Amino acid sequence: MLSSHDERRCTFCKAGKTLRSSQTIAFRQFTDKGYIYCRATVPVDICNHCRSKSWDDVAEAIIGDAVRREYEKISLGRTEPRHAG
Repeated sequence: MLSSHDERRCTFCKAGKTLRSSQTIAFRQFTDKGYIYCRATVPVDICNHCRSKSWDDVAEAIIGDAVRREYEKISLGRTEPRHAG
């Protein structure tokens, strides 16, 4: 979902404008219990010129919450951790 009122100048290329869009990302985080696999929907700024993507502290907080939730599931024994290899 793009929002034109969130339009800003791209900090990377300086030529384009960014639009904020909600995107679902999948990622893994290594912890003391092994890898935690997560999925989260975060606000992402996308440049209409160079297509670079960036996010802010709000997205970082959402990612941190996703990791904490999955870590708690492993700690409570509801999910098994995955190990590399």
